[in-house]
Amino acid sequence: MSLLKRNISFKIFDLLKRYAVKNDENLIHQIQSCTQLKRVDKSSKFFALYTLDLKNILAPNHLGNFKSFSFNSDDFTESIKLDRNKLIIQANKTLFKREVIESIFKQKSNYGFENPISKHSKTIIEFSSPNIAKPLHAGHMRSTFLGNFLSNIHQKLGHDVTKINYLGDWGTQYGILAVGFKKFGSFNELDKSPIKHLLDVYVKANQDEDIKSKALDYFTKMEDKDPDSLKMWTLFKESGSLSSILVK
Repeated sequence: MSLLKRNISFKIFDLLKRYAVKNDENLIHQIQSCTQLKRVDKSSKFFALYTLDLKNILAPNHLGNFKSFSFNSDDFTESIKLDRNKLIIQANKTLFKREVIESIFKQKSNYGFENPISKHSKTIIEFSSPNIAKPLHAGHMRSTFLGNFLSNIHQKLGHDVTKINYLGDWGTQYGILAVGFKKFGSFNELDKSPIKHLLDVYVKANQDEDIKSKALDYFTKMEDKDPDSLKMWTLFKESGSLSSILVK
């Protein structure tokens, strides 16, 4: 526990002893446990605010005794206000910023992870999962970065994380690509520029109603493990240097 929060807890403890309850050895531990740093949005000028819901530590008959109180600021606490049953504590902003910065430098990559919310949970995070018939673009990069970011956080929290980047090489859309390749495709162009050529074929095939009607039948053959259909599927994947990826 930080020096700032410890001093704030004792300040609240003194107030409660004066106005609401008798001395209780467990009370200070309850205060320290229940006093939370208030979350504020990044645009707010208010920070270093702590809150304490008195209903969590005081009996109903004691709450009525704590309607008003006097408070003197000190080096650690600028103000304490009562909002219904909640105490709003404004900590010393300079000390708060100093503690945060010192904690970041001291704990480094462990900052913010002293008390993980849960441990040993199984978490699956899917990344960009692009279609093999289309080139990658900025959207795939964005979702990959986000997936990696979330994976790092969950791993730091002690979760068992499985990261998946499934490359879309299955489904009716593949039937469209395969049937379209018979009409618009070229093995020479596939060797030269596989992704570009597959995209060109896919775009043309989607504009051909006859191909689209045959695509479902072609994909059904793939699901039935038809050797010729699966041979083309394997060729397209290898030509684009793509395969399904599962990283643990």
